[in-house]
Amino acid sequence: MKKAILYLLFLMPIVSCSDDDSSAKPQEVPLISKLTLETANAPTQIFYFTYDAKNRIEKIVTDSGSTRRYAYNNENYLKSITYNDDPQVVFYYNQQNIITAYDFGNSGVESPVTYHAAQNSYSMPPNSYTLNAQDDVSIADSNKINFTEKNGVFANVNGKNLHLMNYFAGVLPFISSKMAVENVVDQNNNIIYKMETQYNESGFPVTIEITGFFGFDDMTVNLEY
Repeated sequence: MKKAILYLLFLMPIVSCSDDDSSAKPQEVPLISKLTLETANAPTQIFYFTYDAKNRIEKIVTDSGSTRRYAYNNENYLKSITYNDDPQVVFYYNQQNIITAYDFGNSGVESPVTYHAAQNSYSMPPNSYTLNAQDDVSIADSNKINFTEKNGVFANVNGKNLHLMNYFAGVLPFISSKMAVENVVDQNNNIIYKMETQYNESGFPVTIEITGFFGFDDMTVNLEY
């Protein structure tokens, strides 16, 4: 049960800024370059970020040597994820840029995705998630994510549907959203995780202290731009 809830928390979205022309120079904005994740009962993990000319995440390399590469379609939506040069997942969209299916592991099988327009939510069995007005994931299955009004770590990261990075490759828990996360609660409104965030002079998070309840591990996220 704990692993299932923790996995859902890895659905935190990364939401885009406005699109740039492909020939435009990178904007002079803070972009996360290094993330260090310290967990109470697990080894420390370090993630290094590389961006393309449109301030979209091009790849993430870990201190263990693994690499994930990200590709986008012509309309700036996340198209595929490659893990150590092997295809991990490909996403399929309709003409309205709604996700209709995905192929995991280059299997040749398209797994269907259901979109519910009234709730702005997706069902990717066995999981589901709902997006808020900022396109941050606000509900992951029965867990609710509450936000503050301050900047999230990925406020300036470009690209659309980047929360799918975490759905299929959970490497950025609690921090990959446009707005900063305050806490995560279960269906009974019990706090599962609480975040205490320190910001730099530019108003971007530099340290996130995460307190876990009901036996969930505490975490510390340190960030460099």
